Amino acid sequence: MRLRLADGERVIVKTRAHRRVLLGPSIALLLVSAATGYVTGLLGRTGLPGPLERALPFLQAAVPVTALVLVLAWCVVPLVRWVTTWTYLTNRRLVVRRGMAGREQWELPLVLVRGIDVKQSMAQRGSGAGSLVLHAGGRPNVLANMPAVHRFAELVTDAIEGPRWPAPLHGVEIEGDPNTDWMGNG
Repeated sequence: MRLRLADGERVIVKTRAHRRVLLGPSIALLLVSAATGYVTGLLGRTGLPGPLERALPFLQAAVPVTALVLVLAWCVVPLVRWVTTWTYLTNRRLVVRRGMAGREQWELPLVLVRGIDVKQSMAQRGSGAGSLVLHAGGRPNVLANMPAVHRFAELVTDAIEGPRWPAPLHGVEIEGDPNTDWMGNG
């Protein structure tokens, strides 16, 4: 499903969170795989203590099921969330869309933005990622882990400022007396 745009609205940037957000799920996948292999190997040994040997059929079934649940929760869900979340910057608004079948959409009209801050941790600086904080409506709206966050902040600022005056109107430059208002009153 495409983003619906109003007349005269155009998409400037379509992006998603920086791929560094997948580092944690990748490490979790490695750790769960290693732990599953270790415990499976441990349960396959001979000479286990009596209570452990009696519970062996249950444990041999529980280990892969537990590993599967952990991989789904810690790896697959964050990956699907990352793949299905997009951030759009148009010349009028900022839109964050999440989900595939059931879609959630958050919008912020750019005319409401009163300030922009960029926050970066030491780890984020190396990759150019960071959090973009948009101050609107008396509260901050945070877009975490944005790629090329400084460039994105520049694009948001340019979109907020809009076209430079005098703006061309149907190929004609607007000229006027600087001492009169838009209605011609002096």
